[in-house]
Formats: sequence, structure tokens, C-alpha cells
Amino acid sequence: LVFNKSFDRIMIRPNENIEEITKHNELLLERDKRRNAAIEIMRVEKENNEKRLEQEGEEIDNQDISGFTKISGGFSQLALAPFKSVLLPVQMGLYRACVILRIATSIIIWNDSIA
Repeated sequence: LVFNKSFDRIMIRPNENIEEITKHNELLLERDKRRNAAIEIMRVEKENNEKRLEQEGEEIDNQDISGFTKISGGFSQLALAPFKSVLLPVQMGLYRACVILRIATSIIIWNDSIA
């Protein structure tokens, strides 16, 4: 401990490292500007994606299901899909039920690993 100089007081003179400090501050400001610009770009992309998904959802909801249920191919269409007009609405309902159940179970169970 006698020769240890780690306990010596270091004197800092006024404006000793002002160039390095200003350079560091400028880099921080530049990093913040880039971060804010990236956040703004992501926000705009998110809004565009939400609008596009909303439009696609409206298009899907507005589609005429009766066109799918009509048998227009004669006997060959009847042979390939005899229960199409009955099963298509059931399948669409089951699809929506499965999606809702999957979302509900993921919210209720919440199997995220913290490790």
C-alpha cells in the first residue's frame, strides 16, 4: 500500500478533454437521429401493412360465396365435389373457429420461455 498509486487523486483541469467530449456528444446526437428515423420508417411501414391487411380482409369478406357453391361443370364437377355446396360453409366456419381457439389458447396458456 505504500507504493500503490491507485488511491492518488487525479486532478481534472477545466476543459481538459473538450474535443473528445464534443465528438462523443455529436456521435450520440447522430445515433439518436438515426434511431428516430428508423422508428419513423417502421411506423409508416406498419401503418401501410395495417391498411393493406384491412383492405384484403374487406375483399375476403366481400367475396361472393355463392359463386363457389354453384355447380357449373356438369357431371364432372358433381363427381369431383358432390358435397361442395354443403361443406364449404362448414369448412369456413371451422377455419374461423380454429383460428379463434388458437389465439385464445395462446393467450390463456402463454408458453413463453423466459430462459
